[in-house]
Amino acid sequence: MQPTRAAFAVLALGLGWLLVACASQEDLRNTSRDLLSRHEELRTELKEARQRNAELETSIREFKGQDLSQILGRLETQRRDIDALLSGLDDQKAQVYSLEKKLQDRLDTQDQRLGGYEKRAEATDKNIDQVNEKVREVGTKLSAQMDQHAAVLARLEEAIKQVDIQTGPLSAEVKR
Repeated sequence: MQPTRAAFAVLALGLGWLLVACASQEDLRNTSRDLLSRHEELRTELKEARQRNAELETSIREFKGQDLSQILGRLETQRRDIDALLSGLDDQKAQVYSLEKKLQDRLDTQDQRLGGYEKRAEATDKNIDQVNEKVREVGTKLSAQMDQHAAVLARLEEAIKQVDIQTGPLSAEVKR
């Protein structure tokens, strides 16, 4: 979080000097307000994305005792939520990029830092894909284990029937 604050501080300082040099006081206030507003919007979106990421991690830890279909449903819902957040982040980045074009000399380094958000979003998508694959693997393993257990139960039932058949005449003789 500190590098982001520092980046926006440098952005604000550079913007301030540039505007003092070539803009009126009112333009300076408007641009400063716009940048602060964009900064707060990006910060809010980032906090929401981090919160959803933490919720996703908590959900992943709890999934062992839950029904597989319920887990898949929750993962799909969370994936849609993350996609919506990423879409919001993309919109915010587009607004920031338009401001950067106006102040290109001072803001080129900030553009590189904002590119990191996209990499994080891609990493999150990859992590979600890995989680989905892991859930599929667990489902396959559970299905195979259930089939094995069913076969063992069928053999046990057959063995019990055989024992009952064999002990039937013996118990009749014992009663005599």
